[in-house]
Amino acid sequence: MAERIGAPRLPEAPRFRLPEGIMPTLATRARGILEGTFGLQEGQRVLIVHDQGKRNIANAFANGVQILGAKVTPHELKECRFANGGGDEILALVRTGKFDVALNLFESRPDETPYRVVLTSLQKDHIAKTGHAPGITESMLMVNFDYTEASRQAQALRAAFVGAEKVHISSPMGTSIEIGIKNRKWVDDLSFDVGRFMNIPNGEIFSAPEETKANGVIVVDGSIGDFGLVPSPLRIVVRDGKVIKDKSGLVGINWFFSNVPWEHNNWLQALIEKLSVDKMASVIGELGIGLVPFELCGNLLQDEKASGTIHIAFGENTDFGGVNDSQTHRDFLVIAPTIIVYYGGNKSPFKVMGERKILV
Repeated sequence: MAERIGAPRLPEAPRFRLPEGIMPTLATRARGILEGTFGLQEGQRVLIVHDQGKRNIANAFANGVQILGAKVTPHELKECRFANGGGDEILALVRTGKFDVALNLFESRPDETPYRVVLTSLQKDHIAKTGHAPGITESMLMVNFDYTEASRQAQALRAAFVGAEKVHISSPMGTSIEIGIKNRKWVDDLSFDVGRFMNIPNGEIFSAPEETKANGVIVVDGSIGDFGLVPSPLRIVVRDGKVIKDKSGLVGINWFFSNVPWEHNNWLQALIEKLSVDKMASVIGELGIGLVPFELCGNLLQDEKASGTIHIAFGENTDFGGVNDSQTHRDFLVIAPTIIVYYGGNKSPFKVMGERKILV
């Protein structure tokens, strides 16, 4: 199949396991993710979609697939990437339904978010497990963390949200927002069920909030999906789940400080345009909590997993329990938040996060 789609043949992987005590390499990390997170088994089939810049990472995963006795089909993005028919070949390949696992390893570009939403939605329908990693780097894969402790925190948080009706989130920079989560399921990316897609690297718990029940202010002082670290904190005003707007557009997103250099306004305008691609792009779509001791680097794929942070996304969330069918999905990171959970009945509110720590 690799020859039929014109994909490069990867070198045969060495058939051995690394002795105990040897420092892990990119290849052994990749193999560990395939084995431990995806549960890849001998004889299964893996599709790896990658671009030139992520070829080393793709090769590492391909070698891991071969070492585990599975079969790999690599597909390198063309120069046109997803545009001008470049994505059609990938979608046709996914529709064959012959893969147990798919890995998406490519650069993260703001204009490609709608294509990525289409791709992951199709993979969810046709492939058992998908690892989605736009913007993945070798250094991300090499971070070592306590997987058992992260899993414990994820399960404890999921238990704390049972019966919850809403949360209030605040932060030292001025975030103060109430978000409805009644009857919305919380999931984590440390346990992987068939029919799901998740990010690589993993390390978060997240939910699709009630799309019309978020009110307040978010002060974004971390990263923004596809845009990197904010050059200055942003204030986003949300009413009934939407970034507020008038006839002139999204007026609810502005700089937190008034003395921001004028040249940053082009950056802000580009962000506003991405939140305006359709009517649901500025509607709340996700609330997530990071669990891994990552350092913030400006790449949301890593930053949203960082402990001591939460991220609130606007846009698509139908893949994990919501009803927002936007063609885009963009995350906004808040540092050092406090989260208080409110329940129905007589159950008292409960603080689950504060002072950069999970409190359950």
